[in-house]
Amino acid sequence: MAKAKGKQSEEKSEKKKGKVQQKQKQLPTRKQLDDAPSAVTLTVDGQGLSATKKEFSSGSVGWNGNGKVVIGGLTCQVSCNIVIVGSKDTK
Repeated sequence: MAKAKGKQSEEKSEKKKGKVQQKQKQLPTRKQLDDAPSAVTLTVDGQGLSATKKEFSSGSVGWNGNGKVVIGGLTCQVSCNIVIVGSKDTK
């Protein structure tokens, strides 16, 4: 026997719809993603690294960079993904 939706579950459903619509308003546009810088500079312990624009296999857009830096006399490998929030959902 199916249970009738109560007032509370209808309110929750409306709140969820409102959150989705609010998130969609905040998503970056395709133009914003296309206009984003092609490279950004990262600084690790005073040493600069470059990250280039990338579309990740997940569909998200951002920058990816890696390189070596010396920290306290130790050579370290740095790898960084910077993902634009909501870029995967942008059509």
